[in-house]
Amino acid sequence: MVAFMATLLYCYVSYDTPIFVFKESPEALPYALEKSNFFYAGLGAILTSNILTLLLSNLLPRLRPPFLPLPAASFWAQNSYTRQRMTEYLEGWTKGIGIFLNLILILAVLHIITLNDAAFSVETQNWLFGIFALLLFWIGLFFYLFIGTKKEIAEMIEIK
Repeated sequence: MVAFMATLLYCYVSYDTPIFVFKESPEALPYALEKSNFFYAGLGAILTSNILTLLLSNLLPRLRPPFLPLPAASFWAQNSYTRQRMTEYLEGWTKGIGIFLNLILILAVLHIITLNDAAFSVETQNWLFGIFALLLFWIGLFFYLFIGTKKEIAEMIEIK
């Protein structure tokens, strides 16, 4: 979030109004925003994504088993030990999703900087593909946490 705010403030201070935010093709005229509108839109985007991520990470563990969006939800809600592990996994996983959202927003602002400054060039599309590949890995990790570790945790409960 701090890195996003730094790039957003850089745009606000460095560029005159208007700030070009979108260009359909090299021949087309770019879509522009006043720099104050751009700043507040970016601020709204980062706050909304982070608040929703925090709400999701706090809400999911409190849901009843039938409403949990997990594989084998009844297993994870059966006792306090599994419920605690589920809460830890969900909080960490959803905060990781928040990090991915922040990275995507940072790349969007860096792309806007490249539209406005010919001297500044970042290949945002390549970085975006990398972030989406990591995001797919992160989604796969979700299923590993809740399917792959189920057997180990079940054995630990039997030992106790």
